[in-house]
Amino acid sequence: MYTKLVLTALTAFMMACGGGSGGTSGGESTFCVNSTGGEQTCNGYTNVDSAFKSAEDSSCKSVNGTVASSCPTSGLDGCCHVAANGVKSETCFYQNNAADEQSSCVSNGDTWTTTP
Repeated sequence: MYTKLVLTALTAFMMACGGGSGGTSGGESTFCVNSTGGEQTCNGYTNVDSAFKSAEDSSCKSVNGTVASSCPTSGLDGCCHVAANGVKSETCFYQNNAADEQSSCVSNGDTWTTTP
């Protein structure tokens, strides 16, 4: 589950950082809360441009996610954070096996926190 979520998040993150179409950093933020197969996650991007925010919000809604102003803290296990070129990405996990998620995050050289 973690690998699939991270690959999706990294693809969007690369676009936000200039690795695809739409890519300069800006002052916008977007967060998507999604529940799939009984597991809740939240993917967030901070310091993205308005085109990226708009595309990410549409993508979130297309998978029946909820666009939010931040990742929720209720039931939070922890979040994996990545930063590049001024853009910040986070993937937060809720009521899951935090040890596996934390291990995968840290082994990729990313930062794990217990807050969004």
